[in-house]
Amino acid sequence: MADNTNLVHKKKCKKPKQPESSVWEIAYGDFMTSMMAFFLVMWLVAATNEQQRKIIEYYFTHPMQSVSVSQGSGLSPSKGIFDIGSKQLVVSQTPSENKPIAINNQATRSTKYSNQYEMQNQMTSILGKIQEAVKSNKEIAPYGAQIKFSINEEGLNIILFDKNDKPMFANGSTNPEPYTVDILKIIASNIRPLPNKLVIEGYANYSPTISGPSNWDLSIGRANEARKILESQGIVSERFSSIVGYGDTRPMPGTLPQDPINRRIVILIKKL
Repeated sequence: MADNTNLVHKKKCKKPKQPESSVWEIAYGDFMTSMMAFFLVMWLVAATNEQQRKIIEYYFTHPMQSVSVSQGSGLSPSKGIFDIGSKQLVVSQTPSENKPIAINNQATRSTKYSNQYEMQNQMTSILGKIQEAVKSNKEIAPYGAQIKFSINEEGLNIILFDKNDKPMFANGSTNPEPYTVDILKIIASNIRPLPNKLVIEGYANYSPTISGPSNWDLSIGRANEARKILESQGIVSERFSSIVGYGDTRPMPGTLPQDPINRRIVILIKKL
């Protein structure tokens, strides 16, 4: 007799396997990143001197002011931790019909550093001494924010620039303010022992000249006044390789041509 019983086959459906949580991987990655940063800081502390650490500190505490800091840390023959800026401070070119006025002096160098690290250390030492001298002088400390420093392939640049209510030179004149003279005297006392050649560049911001000196005259005149003050502090004239005025043709990157910061002078301590 045939069996009419229906057979029922039960199948168990496997639930899809849930992916394992990756929260621990994220936490572990954060931990490793923190450890790497920690050991990097420890290495910098061990591998740099006091003046080099001041440059690192200045860069991270003044990110918008650290323009054009580059070329070499003094830690290795290759470019190092101070290679953090552009190649030059300004990139615009002077029109061919408005060439900068220059006073040139091609005196030869008589002294050189024994190696590039000695020069780099000397540059960073000068930077630190000038900063400390400005901070410790109550008369000129309020103007310390108007002094920038940058190290590039040409040497150490010391930049003095205007603010709206704190000009370095009298408005429309080549006469320096008393605090500007004091700042230049501090700079002179620190760079006087060096054998390096010096370049002084003058710049102006854009403003329509109705009467009085042109921006060309102001830029070269202010650069030349800075030279006179440095010479009065014992820097011999043979140290100056050029005194240049660019008028209002080279505003600082990221600024408007009429911004007060473009009224500035730059003292370049050239590499040997």
